[in-house]
Amino acid sequence: LHNAQVAATLAMQLSGPSKEGHHTAGRHATVLSIGGLALDWSATVDAASPVRNSSNPGRVRGVLGGVGRNIAVGLVRRWNSDNNNGKGNDNDNSNNNKDPSTVTISLVSAVADDWLGRSILHELQTEGVDVSAVLCIPNARTSVCVALHAHDGELRTAIADFDILEDQEVSTRLCSAIRARTHADFIVLDANFPVALLTQVCVWARSARIPLWFEPTSTVKCRKIVDLAQGDDPPIAAITWTSPNRSELLAMASALAGTDMTHHGEQYCARFLIRCGIKHVVVTQGSQGASLYRQGQPEIHVPAHFVPPESVVNTTGAGDALVAAMIHRMLTNPGEDITKILRAAVTFAAQALSTEESIPRARL
Repeated sequence: LHNAQVAATLAMQLSGPSKEGHHTAGRHATVLSIGGLALDWSATVDAASPVRNSSNPGRVRGVLGGVGRNIAVGLVRRWNSDNNNGKGNDNDNSNNNKDPSTVTISLVSAVADDWLGRSILHELQTEGVDVSAVLCIPNARTSVCVALHAHDGELRTAIADFDILEDQEVSTRLCSAIRARTHADFIVLDANFPVALLTQVCVWARSARIPLWFEPTSTVKCRKIVDLAQGDDPPIAAITWTSPNRSELLAMASALAGTDMTHHGEQYCARFLIRCGIKHVVVTQGSQGASLYRQGQPEIHVPAHFVPPESVVNTTGAGDALVAAMIHRMLTNPGEDITKILRAAVTFAAQALSTEESIPRARL
């Protein structure tokens, strides 16, 4: 598929321009989450100094995850919370004027046609996520991620098998599924896909004036951003929001600059991404909270909520929870102060640390 041709076709099929993630009050909202879904295994060793070249006692658990899946589920849960409770509970009373519109959260992804893939699809349908654009691929492997944690819960390394999303034939079929979408108010795109698909979605979003949130996914996959910065009208300019952690931020900046940028620090690298065309950079900072950078505006920093170490049971979904909460607030509270939006998102992300699931069910 030729990138420009596909993007032009997508743009013609979509309607409803939007502004920075805000949609017209009172109407139905549609969000496309184009990204990975997987079974996430998390292993935490008991000892502070585990024995090398041997098995070690610890705790192992499995939950459904993947960036695209987590954000889609987080959005559905946020909207369901609004419907069940009427307003939020983040102590600023800003949710009293929530837009009561309904929402469709559609996931665009692929699983293997096996027991695991079918189980994941069933879970998503139970949550209320539209899975009509999720492909079931025979003779493939459903994505799996195995994360290894130290005794204090800090991530040490992870192995991610997302080959099903990198397959060119699968990518072509996913492009067809995306073209079948007739409307979107917001797009979430993670870096699990081939550059060709990332490019096509960016060009489409820019042509149709749809806000696009790019999730870097990992320090390896986020380097695909350099391919989106090529040409006289680079696709990177379509990215309205991105949410790297500090390691991903430095990797993205270094890839774009073509040289090691780690010595420049967070603020310089975030503003470098903005100079490259990205409009908003939200840097997730773990126990220190999150910071937002925008062109010509001072940094906005929101400290993290303190979570006692003994209450931390899962660190893999906090960043995805933050993204879901921010998009939800931008779509349901048009014009709300961005600091309040970020503060509510940091609250929701903190709740993710204390749940066995990747995404919390608790209200803000």
